[in-house]
Amino acid sequence: MICRSMETAPPKRCLPPRLTRTSEFRRLKRAGKRHRHGFLLMFVQTASRPKPRSPANESPGYKTAGRVGFTVPERVIKKAVKRNRVRRLLKEAVRLWWSDILPGRDLLLVVNGTPRHDHAWFVEGLFLELLLRAELLTPEGRKRAKDRLGSLPPELGFSAQQGDEE
Repeated sequence: MICRSMETAPPKRCLPPRLTRTSEFRRLKRAGKRHRHGFLLMFVQTASRPKPRSPANESPGYKTAGRVGFTVPERVIKKAVKRNRVRRLLKEAVRLWWSDILPGRDLLLVVNGTPRHDHAWFVEGLFLELLLRAELLTPEGRKRAKDRLGSLPPELGFSAQQGDEE
């Protein structure tokens, strides 16, 4: 479900469709474009979803709807509680910004280290900087993201000028 009509943050239950199959994760890792920032690695590829088998399951945007997957390996973060916290923080960042991401993209977010700060602002800031670098945001989303990065606490080290290299 994509909540594009929301003026404020989307409701809690408004999460994007998820990547669920191992083959989808492998496809993204093998053929997707890779972006790294901090402890996050993001693979992006144009969404390719098989056509639904029955017309009853077909929705108008089935080809353009993107999906998202999360991987937090045990070899990177040993404790399950910490792994789940990082995954929850990533899901929250994606939920907040999913409506501003260009449609038709599959994203895979892989954690490749422990976060420097264990706070939602830090994870959201890294995710926004990744989206700006990868140019995955709509024009309105780019403006909102830059404003948001400028409003984050300075000790987190984010710059509002990130992504202005055009």
